Amino acid sequence: MSKQIIIDTDIGSDIDDAYALVLALNSPEIKIKAIITNNSEPEKKAKIVGAFTKNIPIFYGIDTKKGFLTTDICNKDTKTEPLQENTDFFKDEELTYISIGALSNLAFFLDQGFKFKNVIIMGGSINTTYSGEKKKVKEWNFNCDLDATKKVFNSNLNILLVPLDVTWDLELNEENITKIKKNKKETSILLNKHLNDMRKFLYKNYNIDFKKPILHDPLAVYASYDESLFKTEYLRLSISDDGILEEKKEAKNIRVIKEVNKEFIPFFIKRILS
Repeated sequence: MSKQIIIDTDIGSDIDDAYALVLALNSPEIKIKAIITNNSEPEKKAKIVGAFTKNIPIFYGIDTKKGFLTTDICNKDTKTEPLQENTDFFKDEELTYISIGALSNLAFFLDQGFKFKNVIIMGGSINTTYSGEKKKVKEWNFNCDLDATKKVFNSNLNILLVPLDVTWDLELNEENITKIKKNKKETSILLNKHLNDMRKFLYKNYNIDFKKPILHDPLAVYASYDESLFKTEYLRLSISDDGILEEKKEAKNIRVIKEVNKEFIPFFIKRILS
């Protein structure tokens, strides 16, 4: 029986959210009960999701006013509802909740007394920057809504953390990008457009020559149904007032992915193209 999951995503900015969504759609081990959008312009992001799938309930969540859209992908006919008016839909304690963006929606669920069987969070950095340098850094997802992040870390949720430390070098090279580009599936066509849009946006607005996408969020989706390509360790972690992950003896004991087999990348490509 497929495991039921919720995906909470800030799709439409970095392409890795779209990669994660397509991986989930192509993974028979899981069934997506719903997709929620977060961070800035969540209602527009819901319509981006609607371009990739038309058979899954989509809800737009809390707007943090953080971030920006890098693509104009949109299905204007997407039917979507506000999360805060549809909480009854999520009353199932057997769900696995995958957070690949700001933690605002998950904190909202906690305020409503919700529990989830498992929670997988892509976010935070223990001691690695986006370029792999060994030092502390403020990671984007955790700092979009720091109060929400603190609430989640102070909760009794069963968390598996996917930190920047193990995702920063999960790069897609040009060969893999070309494989997706040549694939004629509708989702592959959308991924190719998203990447092209993102590259143009970043160059035009920030003079960034974006080359290699990083598979931060797809690893979180993969972790919901298979753990054979990574190793975990329990660490006592808390969030400082300035948004830094810290190890403290008195902090919550959280299971953290500490090492990833690079075979995850060809696995990902095979699933995306299937």
